[in-house]
Amino acid sequence: MEKISVLFTQKYDWLAKLLLKVCGYQYSHASLSLGNEDNIFYSFNVNGFCKESSEKFKRYGVENSLLYETYVNNNVYYELKRRVAEIDASHNEMKYSYLGVFFCLIKIPFSWKNHYFCSQFVAEMLVETGAVKLKKKSSLYVPEQLRAELERQCNWTKTINII
Repeated sequence: MEKISVLFTQKYDWLAKLLLKVCGYQYSHASLSLGNEDNIFYSFNVNGFCKESSEKFKRYGVENSLLYETYVNNNVYYELKRRVAEIDASHNEMKYSYLGVFFCLIKIPFSWKNHYFCSQFVAEMLVETGAVKLKKKSSLYVPEQLRAELERQCNWTKTINII
């Protein structure tokens, strides 16, 4: 069994501020960590695919965070690791999906090759590898909704403000 983690943070860029103000969500960003890489998180931001760390979050003024952890079997873990490595290897082709966020907010599933927003990326990685089962398509989860979905699943442990 290997540990995976999903980190939810409250970022303060213009898109996050809009989501927080319009929707009232507490968390505006989601990222994924694999195994013992406790300080490396994979996600998408407005610059595309990114690797993040708690130091980077601190530099950008992130104060509120929530970490969910669970253990998955080795097959799921290595498939997650393979998929993240594949995306990392082609990170120059990976773009942020502004359209995806828009369609998510109006509850219309939308996927575009090599384009993701943060919670869509995390949800898709978790679902397609069999780490979790979600009720909706990956493209229909903003971070706060993904957090709520993981909260309902009893095999995740939660830690508040790890940053």
